[in-house]
Amino acid sequence: MSDTIKDLASLGKTLGYEGQKQNNGDQFYLPEDYVSHAEKIMKGLLREDRWGNMVFDLTTSQLRNILSLINQVYNEVILIEKEDLPDEIKLRLQYIKVRLLYESGRTRAVKEFVEKAGLIKIIDGINGKKSNLIKFVRFMEAMVAYHKYYGGN
Repeated sequence: MSDTIKDLASLGKTLGYEGQKQNNGDQFYLPEDYVSHAEKIMKGLLREDRWGNMVFDLTTSQLRNILSLINQVYNEVILIEKEDLPDEIKLRLQYIKVRLLYESGRTRAVKEFVEKAGLIKIIDGINGKKSNLIKFVRFMEAMVAYHKYYGGN
């Protein structure tokens, strides 16, 4: 694990974004029907432009960059046989949170997406469990699919 990733994860903790418990305790944050949840989120991000067309402010590139970060971790996790994630993967999840926060600070559209999708809470809710991480990745894939379906560019 590189020092940069550890430093960024530490920064996220310093800023108060470390494993905050949800109102539902240790339960995972995503609903069982995460595909419908993804559709609601993406529909909520649509807005009408000045010509009356429904458009996203969030670009496909921005969304795919987020998915790429998550898929890098997923590709390692899928090979792990145990349900509990190793510490290195947990640190990488912290790094993803820091990157999400950074990108949210740079771009209003990303910030709106991260907040409406509850990505920080979801990552906190993974709680070091492989099954939760896999469900999170599938949720992200569903949002990318709905973004494309509803005309994202």
